[in-house]
Amino acid sequence: MVIDGITRAESAAPSENEFQGIINEMNLLLTLIGCTAILLTNHLAEGESYTARTMVDGLIELEDVMDGVRAVRQLVVLKFRGSGYLRGAHFFEIGREGLGIYARVEARLATPSKVPPPRTGASSSASRGSTR
Repeated sequence: MVIDGITRAESAAPSENEFQGIINEMNLLLTLIGCTAILLTNHLAEGESYTARTMVDGLIELEDVMDGVRAVRQLVVLKFRGSGYLRGAHFFEIGREGLGIYARVEARLATPSKVPPPRTGASSSASRGSTR
């Protein structure tokens, strides 16, 4: 489920406690029906603390940035509870196939590939060279 304008809903709530109650009830309902929600908001200003920001499991910022003379889309994971996400910017694109995220080199190298151990047994004496 995608919910747009969560900051507007927060500002319309009678109090911060009432808004927290609404978020908690929504979270309970979504959990009961097995649904994930994406709450859309405007860019959060520095130093401002929105209640919804502290109550969610993940915060992902999407933005357009300039890379030299071309505009690219960038994704930054600000918070993702219970995961070992790679901090920093990741480039992405939206195409016919959906959302494509390009992993940075650090992400690909985070789990080194496994090199098989050297074989032991008969082949090891051949590799040392036999004197017979």
